[in-house]
Amino acid sequence: PYAVAYPLFVVLGIAAFAVAGALTAPRQAATTRRWTAALLAGGALMLFAQVYSGQLTLIWTAALVTALALHDRGHPVAAGLMIGLCSIKPPLCLLLPIAVIATGDRRFVAAATASVTLLAVVPTLWTGIGYWQDWIAALATQSDRVGNDVTSIRGMLSWYAVLRGLGLDQPAAVGLHALVTLGAAVAVWTVWRRPGVPFAARAGLLLIAVPLASPYAWYYELAIVLAGMLFLIGAGWGRGPIAWVLFVIVWALGGFLPFLAHPVEFRYIMAPAVTLAFLAALSQTGMLGRRVERVLG
Repeated sequence: PYAVAYPLFVVLGIAAFAVAGALTAPRQAATTRRWTAALLAGGALMLFAQVYSGQLTLIWTAALVTALALHDRGHPVAAGLMIGLCSIKPPLCLLLPIAVIATGDRRFVAAATASVTLLAVVPTLWTGIGYWQDWIAALATQSDRVGNDVTSIRGMLSWYAVLRGLGLDQPAAVGLHALVTLGAAVAVWTVWRRPGVPFAARAGLLLIAVPLASPYAWYYELAIVLAGMLFLIGAGWGRGPIAWVLFVIVWALGGFLPFLAHPVEFRYIMAPAVTLAFLAALSQTGMLGRRVERVLG
């Protein structure tokens, strides 16, 4: 029954999110682990948008975090199989193949490819090819709705939504957001190919880049950004005032701003915040210089 299934779904999402975070804890200092555990548990509960929206974001984030942790611990096949689960939310997968291929680990690439293929083929055998036709039709309908109704996308956190809100037409907004996606893709490829970058910094960058790159990222995707910021704590980030401002915006404000009675232009707050978090993540990889790292850290 729905009254039983939905609470179980919510609990499963929060539990998966917390357990995935715990996988990274052994590689962090004790103080950092305590902060991470507190923020992770609090973030999962504070972002009640997950409960309200019924989205898979917490489970999706848990799958990605687990895949990254498994690969870091030397289990590329298990990591690839787990990362394939992320294909259940295609709009968030733009950068995942780039990161996987950038590792140069053939077993990781092969396992991820096999996992994605199985998740596409097996349900098709069960439901028939008509599933994909219905899915493509639904995508077209949603694309038209988002493209034609600028006011309906206040709860999005992408630069596409910002540009549409500022009055740019659909082709221009899509084209400019493509530059954001390209920039995030180049950063992910460079960092994941670069030897010596700490795992926490690489993982944090990828997690924050995922919603930044997607033009179709909504308020509930802030759970992914939160997970990325928690990884950055493990990389030594979080001492400066900018870090704490970002935590307040993402962890606290992001959970309730979309639900205020009066329309709040959520996108104008969150798109710059996620971009700033992305730059902070990039600074932790050593690509922006120590002076920038001090400012953003």
